Amino acid sequence: MGKRGVFFKGISDIESDTSAVSGATSRGATSSGADSSREIINEALANISPMLSDETQKEAMKIIHYTINNVKMGKVVDDKEVKKLIKNMVEEIIANQDAMLNLIKIKSHDEYTFSHSVNVCMIATLIGARQQIPVDTLEELAFGAMLQDLGKIRVSDEILFKLGRLNEKEIEEIRKHSLYSLQILSENNRIGELPKKIAYQHHERWHGQGYPQRISGENIELLARITAVADVYDALTTDRPYRKKFLPYDAVRLIVSRADDEFYADTVRSFVESVSIYPLGSLVRLNTEEIGMIIKINRKAIVRPTIRILFDSSSNIMEEPINIDLIKDRERYVICAIDEEEVYQMHTDQTKETKE
Repeated sequence: MGKRGVFFKGISDIESDTSAVSGATSRGATSSGADSSREIINEALANISPMLSDETQKEAMKIIHYTINNVKMGKVVDDKEVKKLIKNMVEEIIANQDAMLNLIKIKSHDEYTFSHSVNVCMIATLIGARQQIPVDTLEELAFGAMLQDLGKIRVSDEILFKLGRLNEKEIEEIRKHSLYSLQILSENNRIGELPKKIAYQHHERWHGQGYPQRISGENIELLARITAVADVYDALTTDRPYRKKFLPYDAVRLIVSRADDEFYADTVRSFVESVSIYPLGSLVRLNTEEIGMIIKINRKAIVRPTIRILFDSSSNIMEEPINIDLIKDRERYVICAIDEEEVYQMHTDQTKETKE
């Protein structure tokens, strides 16, 4: 089995037993709609410890707004403010590696650059921590990952937020943002070489078909290889003007399929070990037709996590949700990931049918 295969060994080897298993008591569809399903999902999420505190996330968004606005006005990057934030973020991520990766969800496409910067920083730092990179280097990684897209401020909004396909000239222009990021960071001589390399190389690819230099393999700085995976994962799992977001499961599968091709295999392995194929807080459907939330990742068997059953086999909301460890319960297994919007719509439709 090749390097790519080892990541998902056993995922397709799903048990053939499709016998239904009865759940606990549940409420009928007549008393539930999108609001009720949203409520029970939010309650379950609230019981999972987040990787970053709300306070740190808010501070991160504040600092990235401040940094980008300053650069737009022609000022150099205030490395002291960013480094102070980064130190706190790295400490929290190291301490909470098994907590939920609580990525920031954008409320409008205009916020994408800000939230993406913070999210990529979180994911890259988590991967680096999994690889046991020293703390001082982790802080350099986090700094570079946070500011890797700073150069996009020199690319027109018409190109950044274009709904249709970019033409060759527009692609060429947007690819300049890596160089622009390097130039902006280089204006402050207190910023080290590693963050600059991350900013300049995070779109390079292992096979040598990336940009801007088309370098390959170990010629690409390790921290840039890590940031590349983090950058792609957050981009895939976020709604963009030109496409809907991927489910985390689908995004992980796509990245794994490109291990040892576009991405450094060891980095992808650490990425999967960090977020798992079914990340904490994500929803899945079981062979029993029950729907639940991932509340614990079983590192030795990532296809068999611990799940909080929120909806029974008839899609009714559980009066008393139950926790099922799929390591112990061999009759249940995950058949697919499911988007929360699909659950909301399902209960909206059920409510309409009941009223009719």
